[in-house]
Amino acid sequence: MNITVCAKQIPDPANETSYDNGIIVRPEEQVLDDTDRYGIEIALQLKEKFDAEVTIISMGPAGTMKGLQQALQMGADKALYVDDDSLKGANSLMTANVLSELAKTTNADIVIFGTESTDGYSGTVPQQVSRFLNLDCISYVKAIEIAARNGGTDPANNASLYQAIQKAKSNSVPNENIERALKRVDGNLETGEIFELSYEGYAPHGVALLISCLTDNKNRTSSDVKATLTKHGGSMGTPGSVNYLFERKAVFQFDKYNDELIDLALNSDCLDILESNQSVTFEFPPSDFKNMNEKFNNNSFVPSNAEIAQIPNVGVVIDMEKFKSVSKLISALEDLDDVQDVYANFDIEEKELEALLSE
Repeated sequence: MNITVCAKQIPDPANETSYDNGIIVRPEEQVLDDTDRYGIEIALQLKEKFDAEVTIISMGPAGTMKGLQQALQMGADKALYVDDDSLKGANSLMTANVLSELAKTTNADIVIFGTESTDGYSGTVPQQVSRFLNLDCISYVKAIEIAARNGGTDPANNASLYQAIQKAKSNSVPNENIERALKRVDGNLETGEIFELSYEGYAPHGVALLISCLTDNKNRTSSDVKATLTKHGGSMGTPGSVNYLFERKAVFQFDKYNDELIDLALNSDCLDILESNQSVTFEFPPSDFKNMNEKFNNNSFVPSNAEIAQIPNVGVVIDMEKFKSVSKLISALEDLDDVQDVYANFDIEEKELEALLSE
């Protein structure tokens, strides 16, 4: 396995910013910031588990070498960088394109960005790289911070925080990074304000959408969501226009199951069971998420997915052709930097879905 970490670096704070005839002269040497360290720490955990090779890639001036040296000292196997002098003034799309081409030279199976960048310029780069390479890019630490702000930093008394932490741990986010996120909420570390937003809208063919976002810039997020909906044949809804079509539930999916697992769910007051040829999904009240997650794991049943999600009460039946246009819009929304989850109320026959996936 080849793991590539895209490192975003900052001027070395040990070297003070100076002024030359009123012009700001920033330190040339670049060092790893928290974003870089998150990504490298996750990569090193995967390296140990899967005997993988870890490569760090970055763009920047010659001073970037110091940050790459730090990455090698942490345990990375290789480090590559592109001198960006010829790209001054380049937009984020060009930056993402260069990083993607560099990642291709590493034969990357996984590309990691430690946390989702909240910088106004580079915040879209991870998602653009993800599209270029057809790989996922997900932020977990930001979700932990917003859940802690809303319900406190004790996961025992905050179901949303418990869910965010469990999701982060299942994706190899180190405990140190989770603790650092909680410290930021407690005021022990500096942090910018992050807002939790929810938008209601419609995809083509009358499919209702709930769009969950985390952002440091409300105007940017609103504009991006509206533009994406319009571009792909959807529209923005008014508050309350589709929210009533969904219900918040704790959801547990298992790719392998047996009668003992189903009995455990039934005896725990499961609300609904959805079986398919390859998996089974159980639905519970959202307040039961922590209890059921621990109960399943304590009985050696590890879910392939566990989350609190918005489940549609009423579905809109669509065929394969309609599904293609709806899924294209959903994918475009999920590619947006600030979008965390997109929920839709469409139904498609399993046979049609299997036929589509086999194309």
